[in-house]
Amino acid sequence: MTIASTSAGIVARPAPVAEGDCDFVTSTLSVQLTGNGSGTWKTTNSAYVPNNRINCEMVNGVKTPTSDCTEVYGTQDPTATQITIYYTVTPATGSEACAAGYCDDQAIGSSFVLTASRGISASFALLPYQVTVTKTGTGTGTVTTLSPGIACGTTCAASYLYGTALGIAAVPDAGAVFSGWTGTCAGQNAECNFSVLGTTSINAVFGLFVPTPSPPAPTATPKVTSRPAATPRVTVTPTTAPATAGTGATPGPVASEATSTDEVPASAPAASQSAETPGASATPGQTEPPIVTAGGSADFTPIVLAILGAGLLIALGIGFAAYMLRRRSAPPS
Repeated sequence: MTIASTSAGIVARPAPVAEGDCDFVTSTLSVQLTGNGSGTWKTTNSAYVPNNRINCEMVNGVKTPTSDCTEVYGTQDPTATQITIYYTVTPATGSEACAAGYCDDQAIGSSFVLTASRGISASFALLPYQVTVTKTGTGTGTVTTLSPGIACGTTCAASYLYGTALGIAAVPDAGAVFSGWTGTCAGQNAECNFSVLGTTSINAVFGLFVPTPSPPAPTATPKVTSRPAATPRVTVTPTTAPATAGTGATPGPVASEATSTDEVPASAPAASQSAETPGASATPGQTEPPIVTAGGSADFTPIVLAILGAGLLIALGIGFAAYMLRRRSAPPS
């Protein structure tokens, strides 16, 4: 086997060796990860077997299926009795790493001498972050987490592990309304859901309840009733017209504007037409039509007679119909 050597006589980059090979010094290294966090433990290089590297990873307390947590290390120098292992422990975001009694959220790098097969452990823990709730606005209310922790009102801050899914609800007091969120919950409804990914600030805004005014009642429109113009009462008053000289005509009735019918007799001798119109021949016995004037009484006799006649006809019709019904319903003799 060809061995590449350095000037210091240290073997560099040899091929991997199998445990139990009598020609080589070998040791097995196993890594165990604990805790509820996430991170990796891996070797960076080795002066003896740099291509046998451990890459052991854990996510939220569970080792990933692709992790390589055990390797065999050895040297091709039969006289060598120790192997130096270089490694790093790197926590994921939101976790801290604890190795060799030292915990930090930054990568930890170190080395140790592997003199025999052994195991090594590292722990990853989730970091706690504070969630703080404030309230602003003219109204009042409470902000409460759906899981125990915050009831603001009284307690307005609590710590939660990285990645915790948290629900928080804002409830306005009587006479107030929830106006919205600012900060992490901005844009969500009264119930906000989020994951704790670091220090978190949430603000709930409450306002005063302003009732919506009712629309004004419709105003009643006054009804305008138009009354028909009163029909003037007319009175026919016959009067005696003066005779026209030279015509020999008998004076006839002439319409006047008198309001009393007792001034002149109901009938009067007819007057000649020439008494009113020059040049017209008077006809004995012909009377002028009465002139209708306002202020008299109308004659309703024809209307009354018509109503009485109609009533009589209706009564006769009803009687005849009753007679026919009795006749039809009577048994034949």
